[in-house]
Amino acid sequence: MVDAACSAQVAGQAGDAVWNGLFMAILMAASVPLNAWNYRDSVPSSLGHLLPVAAFFGCMLAGKGAVMSLRGGKVRADRISAGEWAAHPLRSLSLWRWMTTWGEPSREKALTRYMVLLFAVAIAQADDNVGRAPFVWRRRLPVTLRYQLDTGTFPAPVVTAITAGDWQQAVEDWVTAALTATRPAPKVRQARAAIGRDTAPPDATPGAAASATPDATPGEDPGDVPQRQRRDKPPADWRNKAAGFVSRNGGIDAVRASRIRAADVAEEAGTSKRTAERFLADLLKRAGDSGTAPRALIPLHRAAGEG
Repeated sequence: MVDAACSAQVAGQAGDAVWNGLFMAILMAASVPLNAWNYRDSVPSSLGHLLPVAAFFGCMLAGKGAVMSLRGGKVRADRISAGEWAAHPLRSLSLWRWMTTWGEPSREKALTRYMVLLFAVAIAQADDNVGRAPFVWRRRLPVTLRYQLDTGTFPAPVVTAITAGDWQQAVEDWVTAALTATRPAPKVRQARAAIGRDTAPPDATPGAAASATPDATPGEDPGDVPQRQRRDKPPADWRNKAAGFVSRNGGIDAVRASRIRAADVAEEAGTSKRTAERFLADLLKRAGDSGTAPRALIPLHRAAGEG
């Protein structure tokens, strides 16, 4: 707390010195042309008024230089030079903003922290889940990392590495750990994928359409078969058993006379009552008005091994 207060006080003094110097420069730049323009008709009068102005400001600058020498050198803090402002105005403006935010009067120290911040942003944007989209990439960051990058606050290991002068690896480890902390581990992702495969409906897996067709009667859309019935499909030879049961108990005439019940067919074939009902309805539909059993009924009966 004490160090932060001292840094803020020094930064405030440096800011006051900047504004004072700027005010003096404006005053000097305005006094000379005004005096020259006011006595433009007479050169001696113009020179006579410019001389006191030059002497006043000259004595002031000389006195300031003497005070600085007596105090042991430069009083003002290290700051951004005019050449940097001219060569890189945007970067200099950003650096000045961070110097004000951090309360750092030293340009050299602030530049080091600024370079660390830019390096951390570059590593974060290199992640595929973050990217470089303007105004969007920050929202894809974890909350803690977003706060640290917005305020220029670094964890203790990074601060120690900055002091030591070798900070790139420490920054990379910090950002990478922050990005991967909120993501599931590889084993967790594999377990979730396995659970998703186990609980996926049959029609979402390869070959589901083929496995669902045994429950559907000929001419019926497999999509009409209930989802539960696709999962609990009967044995593959249930049609042979059902056909044999119908043949043994009077054939298609017994089906028309309702002497053969769907419940009995389902129990005999090992399938559901609904499937047996569809099977009997299909037999009646295929028999039509001819009064004879479908031609496919006898081969199925014989294939079942029944006399």
